[in-house]
Amino acid sequence: MDYHLTQALTGHGPFGSYLKKIGKVQTDACWYCRETDTPSYTLFVGREWIRLGDETEGTVGETVTVENAKRLINSDVVAREALFATLKEIMRRK
Repeated sequence: MDYHLTQALTGHGPFGSYLKKIGKVQTDACWYCRETDTPSYTLFVGREWIRLGDETEGTVGETVTVENAKRLINSDVVAREALFATLKEIMRRK
């Protein structure tokens, strides 16, 4: 567990929805595409970040979504480490 992974898992990070909630920004829009920027959007849907998940999907054998992420984290060490590495990289870049 590290700083970036904690932000990804708790949703307390550079997400428009969180930053608006705590009064740091006036809009919850994604900085890249103007969609509502939530943790699940950034980590699993946002086109700016989605390509980072392609390698993870190859490792775990399926598309990673917000719905199946918990199962993948708990399924096996390889899937968990691949998913965590992707989440950390997305957060590091963002």
